[in-house]
Amino acid sequence: MMMKKFFNWNHNPTPVTVCFSEALGYPCCSDPNAVVVTTDEFGQWSIENNEWCGILGSETTVPILTPTINTETYYLYNSASNNCIHSSGILDSPIILAYCDYFIYFLWDIPYTHNGHFHLKFDNTHCIMLSDDESLVLGECGDSSTIFYRNGNFIKSPIYTDKCFGLVNTYTLGLTECIEFDTNQIIYFNLWIDEPLEPIDN
Repeated sequence: MMMKKFFNWNHNPTPVTVCFSEALGYPCCSDPNAVVVTTDEFGQWSIENNEWCGILGSETTVPILTPTINTETYYLYNSASNNCIHSSGILDSPIILAYCDYFIYFLWDIPYTHNGHFHLKFDNTHCIMLSDDESLVLGECGDSSTIFYRNGNFIKSPIYTDKCFGLVNTYTLGLTECIEFDTNQIIYFNLWIDEPLEPIDN
């Protein structure tokens, strides 16, 4: 019998108040007294570093409960290169396409919705992270730079919705302009399956 790997990361089971904008893919303003530029159904917004930010304490909803996140284990495969998305396991090291040996550094625990943190199987506190130069590195899971989502067979960031995972050089991945038929950007989410146990003959 084959068994599917399915994990339940209970990152923070207690109710916490988080900045409403982070749940929408935008940072919280560093100054809680920032100038209000606009208000919508979520709360008040300002601008910092040429980017929208939410003003903490202006939420129009009740405090957000951090949910339990159901994840499944995948290896992320690119057929054009016949390689998988790989990490060395070292923080700040580049995310690359490399030969699929199905070792733990090729396995990613990803929310079953394919929207959220892409956790390294080896250490679920480490995720694929978008760096300032739009390259992808291994980082600590947390803010919006470590949130990605699947759009068809493309992987995108809510920060740059017109960009997708793609090669920035021979093997290194970053965010590049989404091109519909660019096979270097097409990533297949292949569910990791435990091998069936073989009966032991006595």
